[in-house]
Amino acid sequence: MKKPMITINLMNLFILFLIFIPYEASAQPYTTLVAPVKKDAATSLYTIILNSNERYVVDLSAPFSWQRCPLPNYRPVACMSTECIQAQYLLSPSNCLLPYTKPTRRPCTCMVTPINPRTESCSLAQLISINLTISWTNGANPTTKITFSDRYLSCAPASLFNSLPRGIVGLASLSWAPLALPPQFSPPLLGVSRKFAMCLPSTSSGNGVIFFGDGPYNLLPPTKFSLCFPSSGLGKLSIGGPFSSTISTMSKSLKATPLIVNPVSTAPAFTVGDPSDEYFIDVKSIRVGRETLSVKNSYFSIDKDGVGGTKFSTIQNFTALHNSIYKPLTRAFTKAASDMKIKSVAAVEPFRACFSSDSISRTPAGPSVPTIDLVLPGNDIYWRIDGANSMVEVDERRMCLAFVDGGSNPRTSVVIGAHQLEENFLEFDLVSSQLKFSSSLLV
Repeated sequence: MKKPMITINLMNLFILFLIFIPYEASAQPYTTLVAPVKKDAATSLYTIILNSNERYVVDLSAPFSWQRCPLPNYRPVACMSTECIQAQYLLSPSNCLLPYTKPTRRPCTCMVTPINPRTESCSLAQLISINLTISWTNGANPTTKITFSDRYLSCAPASLFNSLPRGIVGLASLSWAPLALPPQFSPPLLGVSRKFAMCLPSTSSGNGVIFFGDGPYNLLPPTKFSLCFPSSGLGKLSIGGPFSSTISTMSKSLKATPLIVNPVSTAPAFTVGDPSDEYFIDVKSIRVGRETLSVKNSYFSIDKDGVGGTKFSTIQNFTALHNSIYKPLTRAFTKAASDMKIKSVAAVEPFRACFSSDSISRTPAGPSVPTIDLVLPGNDIYWRIDGANSMVEVDERRMCLAFVDGGSNPRTSVVIGAHQLEENFLEFDLVSSQLKFSSSLLV
C-alpha cells in the first residue's frame, strides 16, 4: 500500500515563515548588544573586541570595516551586487584605482579600496562576508552571545596595518555608511535599533564600552562596565529601560543636539554629489569661561563645497581647530588661566599653550583650569569640556591645552578628537539623527 503524499504549497511555507521569525525575535529578551573597548598605549587609538578576542580599531569615518586576509571560511561578494555597489560608491584614491571590470564577466569578485585612517594609504582588496559574534546585554552586564552571518567587510593586506595598534585584526566602521557596523547589527526582525552609544576609556588599563541598540545603558558600579571610569569610582550613568527609575543620576543631565549631514563627502576621494559618512554637529560658538571667542560664524558653518563645520574623530588624538579659531582659543585660555594664578611655561609641540603642573590644583573633573564650552543650537545647550578632557600631561612638570592648530585651510574647521571624547557618554541615534551627550562623567 502506498503511503499518502503530504504536500505543502509555497503559500503555506510562507505563512509558517512569518509565524516562526517573529516568535524567535520576541523570544530574545534583550534588544541591546555590547562590546568592550580598550585604549592602545602606543597609538592612543581605541579597539572594539568582537568574536571573543579579536580587536578592531574604532573609526567613526570609514565607509566599511576591513580585516586582515586571508580569512578562514570567508565568502567573496559578487560584483554588481547591492553590497558591492554600496561599498564602491566612493571614487578610489588616485593611488588605488579600481580595475575596470566588464559587465558581462561572470562570475566576478567585488573589489574595493580599504584605507588606513592614520596614514591614508590604501589598497585594492576583495569585499567579503564573514561571521561576527557579539554579546547581548541586559544593560548591566553582557549575557548570551549572538553570531551574525554574512556581515560585509573588506580584506586588507599587511601594509595597511602600519601605524595602527599591534595585534589588531582590522578596523571597525561606525559611520553613517550602509556597510558600517550599526546598520549591520540592526536587522529589522532582531529588534536592535539603529543607534550606538560609547564611552571611551582614558587609559590603557581601563575598559570602555560600545552599545548597539536602545539600552538600557547602565554604567553604575559594580557592573562590568564601570571600569569606563577611573579608580576613583566617580561618575554614574543609567539611561532608559527598567534601571533608570532607581539609578538615574546622569540620565536627566544628558543633552541632545541634531546630527547634521555634510552634503559633500569628506572622504579622501569621493564622487560629486555624495554626502559625507561622518558625524557633524552644529557648533555655533566657543566659550572659555564666560567669554565667547571672537570668531567669524562662517568658520562654524558648512559651505556649499562641504568646507567648515564640526565633526567627530576617534582617529585624531586631539581636537584640531582652524587657525582662526585656535589662536583666539589659546589666547583666551591663557588669560583665563593667568587670572586663576596658573603659570605659563614653554610650550611643547604640537601644543601652543602649556602650564606648570605645580600651579594647577586637582578636582574630580581633572585639573582645575578654565572650562571650554562648545555652544550648540537651543536654549542653553552646550558641551562643557573640563580639565580632564582639555588638558594633557606632557611630563612631570608641565600640562598643555590639548588642542592643536589645524592650519589655515582645513576641510573641516573643528575636528573633535578622541582625547576630548574620553570618559564622556555619547549616543549616536541614526534614525532620529540626534546625538545625546553627557560631557565628562567625572563631574
